[in-house]
Amino acid sequence: MTLTATQEDRLQADRQKKYEFKTQPWEHQKEALLASWNKKYFALLCDYGTGKSKIIIDTIGINYERNNLEALFVIAPNEVHERWISEQIPAHLPDRIKYIARVWTGSTSQKFKRSLEQFWHSQYRDHLKIFTMNVEALQSSKRGREFAKNFLAAFRALLAIDESTRIKTPSAKRTKFIINNLSKLAIYRRTLTGNEVTRSPFDVYCPYRFLKPDFWYPIANYHIFKHRYGKYVTRYTYRKTLNYKKKCPKCKTFIEKLTVKKWRAVCPKCFAVVKKLEEDEQKRNYETLISYKRLDELRAKTIQHSYLIRKEDCMDLPPKIYQPIYAEMNDEQTRVYKELKNELCTQYKGVELSVINKIALSTRFQQIVGGFFPTSEETIGDSNPKIERLLYDLEDIDCADPIIIWSRFTAELKAIARNLRKNYDKPVALYYGGTAKADRKQIVDEFQAGKYAFFVANPQTAGTGLNLQRAYIHYYYSNSFNAEDRWQSEDRSHRGGQTNQCLYKDIYIKGTVDDTIKKANQEKKDLADFFRTRSLEDIL
Repeated sequence: MTLTATQEDRLQADRQKKYEFKTQPWEHQKEALLASWNKKYFALLCDYGTGKSKIIIDTIGINYERNNLEALFVIAPNEVHERWISEQIPAHLPDRIKYIARVWTGSTSQKFKRSLEQFWHSQYRDHLKIFTMNVEALQSSKRGREFAKNFLAAFRALLAIDESTRIKTPSAKRTKFIINNLSKLAIYRRTLTGNEVTRSPFDVYCPYRFLKPDFWYPIANYHIFKHRYGKYVTRYTYRKTLNYKKKCPKCKTFIEKLTVKKWRAVCPKCFAVVKKLEEDEQKRNYETLISYKRLDELRAKTIQHSYLIRKEDCMDLPPKIYQPIYAEMNDEQTRVYKELKNELCTQYKGVELSVINKIALSTRFQQIVGGFFPTSEETIGDSNPKIERLLYDLEDIDCADPIIIWSRFTAELKAIARNLRKNYDKPVALYYGGTAKADRKQIVDEFQAGKYAFFVANPQTAGTGLNLQRAYIHYYYSNSFNAEDRWQSEDRSHRGGQTNQCLYKDIYIKGTVDDTIKKANQEKKDLADFFRTRSLEDIL
């Protein structure tokens, strides 16, 4: 990227002040730093693996040495917040800067409390204060919320939210707390993410409100924001139950939560009087989003206060390769799947499965496609077609190379690991929600060191923050509708330090929910690309 004359002058001025980097930044990191280091609020839209953490660390280093800031507070997904302290800070913060760093653990021990109190000790007065907290703690921990406020009130701090899509829901407790309580206490504010849009254009509302409370002025609230950038139609539904407390206007009979039939029985003489009231109460309107509008305006407003880093523009990484692998369900799977599809309930070996909403239905479909009945870890039928297809495809792969296999459900993960151990005399790492937190770092380190040939994981647990560059072959046994899980997991190995071309193999069963998930995630990727790179005409 070519620098303007003004930017070049600022860069030269910065060099004259002799801020010495501990690790030399890549060219794109220098440009991002130049564009943002002195801004009160800024969004770093950096592809996963392009080094956005270093940009923040250099930002705090420069401002600390210029006496602009004295603290860094990072909010990140669980476990990622720990790696800021254990990996990123030691790697990139110059040794000449003395600092005290602590990680929020939620512990109630006196030892942990005393470690946090050290921020205020006189012996650390001239130290840079660094604190990291998992974003989930701001949802569940009152102590965590109180400490966060006290820390930001006590020190001139830069508050950074790593993976800022975690605060995209306006109604979430943590989102409201961060925007209404923490944002105003921080002198500098940063958001870091690979894709600011993971579900809809509305995802940008909360992160930019965090950066600047009146960012969307004159738009007063989220409801108005959605209607400015979304097109809605009003639809109606009717209820069979009257959920209100009223008295009949004629006979004064008190009615509460009665069905229409019981209402008529209670008040037969004056039914005509209350009929209109009954119809109005039954009729409920709701709005449905049918399309988006003014996306160019929305993109233009956000891009003024952000810096975009794309891998293909700044890193010499080989492009990704995608390869579908198709399997077919066995007869028993097909039977169960069709019954669920046609009747929304099915029975398998005496266990009844009922589905009451679309989200649960798609999850149940996917579990069946994966080869397991939702209420157990027992294989449906005599075989598991997806696992058989995985093992068959592995025969053509040089298993001397490390392989990552992603899957959504615990039963699938355990079955994959079990079959790999059975068919290969090679160690298998299993990394999912049930993996003890104390063991997780060791597993990753040993995989990177070459101890494990297979890394079997689910994206929700292992898809964020890990560096797995040793592998370049990925299998996806199953995906979720959360496109960010997919994007994040792909980039665990497609990042700086990778010298091979990354290969992604998806195991599909055509004509099932696998097709639906693939299409949904592709649409979300197209939308995210629009906000990051494309024009409106490209999308339309």
